[in-house]
Amino acid sequence: MDAGDNFAYMLPVMMLTFACAFLVVARWGSRPALAWGMGYLCAGCGFAAPMVMSAFPTVVMALTADTLLLGAMYLFGQALLIQFGMPSYAALRMSICLVGGMLVTFAVLGRQSLPAELILHDLTSSLMLAVPLVAIRRRLQQPIHKALFVIVSLVVLDTMIRTAITAAVMAPSADTAGFIGSPYAFYMQATASVLGLVLALVALAAVTLDVVATYRDAAEHDPMTGLLNRRGFERASPDAARGRPSSGAVISCDIDHFKSINDGYGHGAGDNVIVAFAQMLRSHLPQHALAARFGGEEFVAYLPGHSAHTASLVAEGLRRAFNARDWSDCGIQRSITASFGIASPQPGDHSLHDAIARADTSLYAAKAAGRNRVMLGEQVVRRAGSALAAA
Repeated sequence: MDAGDNFAYMLPVMMLTFACAFLVVARWGSRPALAWGMGYLCAGCGFAAPMVMSAFPTVVMALTADTLLLGAMYLFGQALLIQFGMPSYAALRMSICLVGGMLVTFAVLGRQSLPAELILHDLTSSLMLAVPLVAIRRRLQQPIHKALFVIVSLVVLDTMIRTAITAAVMAPSADTAGFIGSPYAFYMQATASVLGLVLALVALAAVTLDVVATYRDAAEHDPMTGLLNRRGFERASPDAARGRPSSGAVISCDIDHFKSINDGYGHGAGDNVIVAFAQMLRSHLPQHALAARFGGEEFVAYLPGHSAHTASLVAEGLRRAFNARDWSDCGIQRSITASFGIASPQPGDHSLHDAIARADTSLYAAKAAGRNRVMLGEQVVRRAGSALAAA
């Protein structure tokens, strides 16, 4: 068995193996993995067609392989667009695929020209991958996505080089039997093997990392409010270890008499109150602030680079807005209030949790003082005109 035979067998086996790997990842909810998997399935079947269809007429074998390989390129483009959250451009890409497929069919049946078939097939494949490449070029944020962009660009470049070689060196009278044993066929199979392998590895890494990121995001966010949960907050917040506390302020807040809302109006109404408070908290916080639901009706926010005074203003604005909200849309015919405690990291803190503990102490003081207020240390904060006073 010569090198060409080795490539002929290796290509479909390799691509079908990666198709299975992508389809396994797709079971975890990855739409790009499904498109990549179906693309590699088509590619594997396309490269296997000359071997499994040897008893069929040559034109049937050629059209079957060409159709499957064009379908693979269409699906690869679809996978790229899904991966980067882009529109499908389905009309444009499908038009390229259909027109290219008809021209390839004419080259096989009408002209019976192998060079024309290869040139038209490669040009169509290049165009179907070029469309998503142009679309995603400004969305390359992560290193793995940049690597994916580079390898797909190399696939397009390799395809264009093959087109030029075909046009320059292949005789118009070349037939399929002579082509299969030619150096050009060996080059095509060799580059397809290498680039197909690298593309599969990079694409598989990209979709796997995206799946992991999705599950990590779900594990670190509260499903009801979309805010960070305690675990997510700890991962996102700075560590004040080594005696160097981060600058900023912490707000600890709690919805007052929340149990009475659940008891009097039902847990559905209570959930609506929690979601509304989370939305208001998010809208009142400055940019780059972290907000988390620590459990039940308890929330914590960290304002990096802001003073306790600024945090007090933010909390007071949120307190007033929450107190003034009309809850009749939730079936609640009374006002609902919240209490807030403020603290800042201090020298000697081991982590941000030390500041959170002090904010919790202030929150408990606000509850003990009658609720519906903001406490900074042991002082009640309230707005008087544009000034912040303590009483």
